[in-house]
Amino acid sequence: MKRGVRSRRQGYLWILSLVVVGSMICSVVVMIRPPRTAPTPTPRPTRLIPTWTPTPRPSQTPTVTPTPTRSRETRTPTRLPASPTAFQQSQTEPTLTRKPAPQP
Repeated sequence: MKRGVRSRRQGYLWILSLVVVGSMICSVVVMIRPPRTAPTPTPRPTRLIPTWTPTPRPSQTPTVTPTPTRSRETRTPTRLPASPTAFQQSQTEPTLTRKPAPQP
């Protein structure tokens, strides 16, 4: 079945007219939409100029750094809390005695 040249041209004309109608519908939709709001511009970063600070100078008098002091020996021994597995100890306080230093 052979189609005529006239019917082929008519098919091309229909396709072209559908493309034109689609384009017109798209342009009408774009015109009806509400306008876009202008984007708010991003503020530019401000440069902070460093302020002048005086140069530290050594002082005329030297400062003494504190030295750690030794704590005195305590007369009573330090007791640690007993662990759950510890053996029961007597409740009496230990007596501390001083031994005299050996004489040369």
